[in-house]
Amino acid sequence: MKLVFPIRNWIKQSLLFSIIVATLVMLGTIMEGNAFWFVLDKYLSSFLVVFLVCLANIGIHTWARSENPLKSSALAKCLSVIVSVLILYIIWEVRFNLISKDQFLSINKFQLAGGRLYLYLALQAVMIDFVVLLWLYFMMTQHAKVQIELENSRLAKAKSEAANQLLRQQIQPHFLFNALSTLKALIRKDSDMAEAYLLRLSDFLRVSVSANQQGLSSLKQEVKLCEDYLEMQKMRFKDALVYEINLSENLLESGVLPLFSLQPLVDNAIKHNQFTRESPLVITICQESDWIAVENNRSKKNYVVASTGSGLSNLSERYKMLSEADIKIEQSNDIFLVKIKILGNEYSFDRR
Repeated sequence: MKLVFPIRNWIKQSLLFSIIVATLVMLGTIMEGNAFWFVLDKYLSSFLVVFLVCLANIGIHTWARSENPLKSSALAKCLSVIVSVLILYIIWEVRFNLISKDQFLSINKFQLAGGRLYLYLALQAVMIDFVVLLWLYFMMTQHAKVQIELENSRLAKAKSEAANQLLRQQIQPHFLFNALSTLKALIRKDSDMAEAYLLRLSDFLRVSVSANQQGLSSLKQEVKLCEDYLEMQKMRFKDALVYEINLSENLLESGVLPLFSLQPLVDNAIKHNQFTRESPLVITICQESDWIAVENNRSKKNYVVASTGSGLSNLSERYKMLSEADIKIEQSNDIFLVKIKILGNEYSFDRR
């Protein structure tokens, strides 16, 4: 993963960190009963030292491309210490010269002198540098954590989209095989009906090819696809197949479903039941609270129907990828009912 450092954000956080540290130093100085100018001097000098050391370390570790300042290269660590010592030396010298020339400032000077003074300043700079490195480590660790979470989220989304696409590709060939078989039979019996069937089939496949990559569809479009499929089946079975769709216009406009979620349900009903004009297959699609219910009467065939196994289990897997909801199946000797969750407008997609 490519390293991208939010330097501007780190500078803002370092500014806040420096203000907090300087404020703590100022409060301690006030509690000691020092004069106002002495307190102000401590505040400003503390802020400048900490902030400049922060800036220096951000620059050094960004240049070194280090993800962890506590485990950075020896060169980066040496530069960090050297620059921190220089910053403290320079600020101390500037303070000393300014204070010595201003008669209004009565600030006690360090009693240390010579080499002991500079040794004390060097030790102080090392300690400040260590604290700043801890702060920088915290910022860089938080940034790395956020980057990893974003990357994992992108990978999970890509994996989910790939799996969803694979499942959709499993559904479409299964439907196409059945549709072409029906079309072949209609061509032999009724060419006009075969032409009407082909027109509905072409519209059905056009939507399938142009479907959005998220695998989502408006409820209105999904019902239209299901109606096209049912009308194609009625051309084949005529009065032996009866269906009813009872959904409000508001729900059709607002609801969202996984693409090809209704069609496999009615396909299963047709495939696994035997029916005639005298005893037709009745399929009902209606709303039950936040769910779409697809119900059919049961009349099992006397022979085993060949199946690819890409029906209900496929739809269940797709629902698990898109939401926490799963499909619900209720069955008895007379009725087979499947409920699928209406996903709602929070699942955005391209409606073109």
